[in-house]
Amino acid sequence: GTRALAERLREQVATDPIPGLPAHDRVTLSIGLATWEGPEDTPERMLSRADKALYQAKAEGRNRVIG
Repeated sequence: GTRALAERLREQVATDPIPGLPAHDRVTLSIGLATWEGPEDTPERMLSRADKALYQAKAEGRNRVIG
């Protein structure tokens, strides 16, 4: 569910024109996903994993979902 939603959002942002931008300019979106790993997990650890996934998405060429 979450990955599919992130992919749909990424695709929509990449294809829809942005008001105020020239028609040939497009915006792309990189998304890092992380899941809750159970009772020993913390919000800080989860955010760190999502942040690492985001930087991986950017390093792999941007406009992608990783996680």
